[in-house]
Amino acid sequence: MFTKPEHHEAARARKKTMMKPRLRLALATLEGLVIDKFRQPVTGLEIQSVRGQACNSRVTHTRLRYKLITSAGHRKITGCPMRDKTTDRFPIHYGLNDLSQLPTL
Repeated sequence: MFTKPEHHEAARARKKTMMKPRLRLALATLEGLVIDKFRQPVTGLEIQSVRGQACNSRVTHTRLRYKLITSAGHRKITGCPMRDKTTDRFPIHYGLNDLSQLPTL
C-alpha cells in the first residue's frame, strides 16, 4: 500500500483496526494440531488413539480451511488413510518463529 507522506500515520492506524482477530479454535482442533506437530505426519486414527476419543471430520476440515495443516500423502496400509502435517502458518498463528520453540514432549 502506498500513501502520501502526510497520510501515512492515518493509514497505519486504519490498518491496525482492520487486522483480523486471532483465530479461536475448539479444544478438539487444538489437540489435533498439537498431536500433528509432535507426531507428524499423522492419520486421523492416530489422532483418535492419542486423544482417546473420536475425532470428527469437521475438526480436520477446520484445520485444513485455516491452512494450519496440509496433506502429507497416504499411509501404505489397508484403506490408505491420508496423513497430515502442520504448515508454516501454525507457528506464526501462535506467535512463534518456528516449531522448535514449542516445548518437547
